[in-house]
Amino acid sequence: MMSMLLTRMATGAWRGLVAVCTALATTTARLLKEWRYRSDIHKLHALSDRQLSDIGLTRSRIEDAVRGGVQRDSLTGGRLRSLLHR
Repeated sequence: MMSMLLTRMATGAWRGLVAVCTALATTTARLLKEWRYRSDIHKLHALSDRQLSDIGLTRSRIEDAVRGGVQRDSLTGGRLRSLLHR
């Protein structure tokens, strides 16, 4: 009886630890994604209006483009990714 109780307590503790680790990993992933977005937005704002126009963007649409809210053709999307992640 005692070993069964200890087993249940240990199982509950492991489940709690797994839940905390999962929450920590999820939060870390979200923070890294946001950091990447902000870095990309900063890089795009450093470009001239002409350069932005060449890749099909305007300054007012930079954040939408980085966060995925702007529809781009495959050529422009590829050029944008290669520009940001050199």
